Amino acid sequence: STYAGITGLDNALAAGSISTATSTTIGALTITEAEACVAKLLQVPGIRPVWFVHSAIFWNGLARLQVAAGGNAVMDVGGGPQLQFLGYPVVFTQALSSAGTTGTTWGFIGDLSLAATMGMRRGISIAADSSVYFASDQIAIRSTYRYDINVHEVGTASVGGPIIKCKLG
Repeated sequence: STYAGITGLDNALAAGSISTATSTTIGALTITEAEACVAKLLQVPGIRPVWFVHSAIFWNGLARLQVAAGGNAVMDVGGGPQLQFLGYPVVFTQALSSAGTTGTTWGFIGDLSLAATMGMRRGISIAADSSVYFASDQIAIRSTYRYDINVHEVGTASVGGPIIKCKLG
């Protein structure tokens, strides 16, 4: 199967773990729509949520909202937005979309350590071959490692889990 059967976070989450904004571009995103993502997040002891977004989404959307907030002084704007949004740290992941347009996932908020597990499918395998580079007095060494990712806490049809997908309308 595609990707060796690994289902990515974007496709694994149940409907209760998806927050869809009415805004259709990241430039139109509102604080209220971002707060709706946080509101769906399952609150359990020990959860350490962070925002996972592409850097372009942060600078074109979330940072814009921070700077536009009332009460900013010249020093606030000069210091630039903090890599934090609505009280939670921001982690850049360039694997997410930078488009910020209708129907795209603009980010995730949550604790991946509570939502997914990465495990070893097969330990480290090492093989050596001295025939390949025999003429150069060299040995070829190959090392492989197989792993899998299981997104196991996906929420339900109506209740969010430990990670929420934030999507544009």
